[in-house]
Amino acid sequence: MSDLPQPERPKGAPLSEKNKNLLVRLGTALFLLPLVLYLLYRGGWFTAVLLSWGAASAAGEYVKITLKEVSPIGWLTIAMAGAMPFTVVWKPWEPAALVGGLIGVGIFSAWLWHLVKGPLLEAPTRVAHLVTALVYCGGGMTALMMVRTLPDGGWWVVCALVVTWMNDTTAYFSGRLFGKHKLYPA
Repeated sequence: MSDLPQPERPKGAPLSEKNKNLLVRLGTALFLLPLVLYLLYRGGWFTAVLLSWGAASAAGEYVKITLKEVSPIGWLTIAMAGAMPFTVVWKPWEPAALVGGLIGVGIFSAWLWHLVKGPLLEAPTRVAHLVTALVYCGGGMTALMMVRTLPDGGWWVVCALVVTWMNDTTAYFSGRLFGKHKLYPA
């Protein structure tokens, strides 16, 4: 470290927005981490609930970012993404068929919605975004649920989460240190 004196924040001065954001992230992590680890440890329906919430949240965020609004077909897509991880514990011998069926219903519903309700010129792009949300978010969490059912699967899921958390943390602090512009205005 350098021997240069660092400016001190005056007592009672408010925190910067960056530091408030960091405190919110840390508080959320400290509160949710034990719950997440407990649900992963329990397995079965407990883990399915956790991964279902994750799939629906991710699909909802993706739909809001790409389509700027959540229409009724967007809500259906979010619900189907959230339902996908449950297929692994509901019918463990055929989750791939159930997930494939949900994706098929999602594609058909999205096309039908946009053909009837419009806008017709934007239909291919909008349907592609809805299908991407369904496959990427719902399918990804379903794959993670399948890994959890394997022998020692809980440890593999925790390993995947730790790698993801470390990646996200490194990206966050790299952005704070080196970034000048946000990638996406939040």
